[in-house]
Amino acid sequence: MTSKFLTLTLAVALILLIPIVAPAQSEPRGYTCHDCPYYKGEFSITNNTSVTIRYSYRWGTKSTWETSSLRPGVTDTHSYPLGYKPNNTAPPPYISIDRIAGDNYSTNRTIAIDFYAVRYGGYGPPRPNRTAPKRYEFRITGRVLKVYEM
Repeated sequence: MTSKFLTLTLAVALILLIPIVAPAQSEPRGYTCHDCPYYKGEFSITNNTSVTIRYSYRWGTKSTWETSSLRPGVTDTHSYPLGYKPNNTAPPPYISIDRIAGDNYSTNRTIAIDFYAVRYGGYGPPRPNRTAPKRYEFRITGRVLKVYEM
């Protein structure tokens, strides 16, 4: 009886000591990348006039218009998150301005503009090599407010 008990005890001990192997995972594991660069689609507007300019902007045709005022000599930057890939797409930005200054009428003009994918953080050289937004400026010619690419 003792040899059967000893054999059974030894068998149970061996079973408990054998490592349990987890089945292979059929789905890829997720990961986080604290060292990866993060990208934003960005454009900036500089007011190169002598008056404060009120304008509106939005990303794409379905988002709501955001209103902003820009004092003379000041630059405003607007961004849209692109995530960890610089080639991710973003809705195209639009700005809306009152193109005739001082006429007491709202003569709005909507302009489609572009942006650059700007890199934040990460190691190594930026790809694409953009560390600044796509730049635009307001200028007044006569009484007409225009947007110029810089």
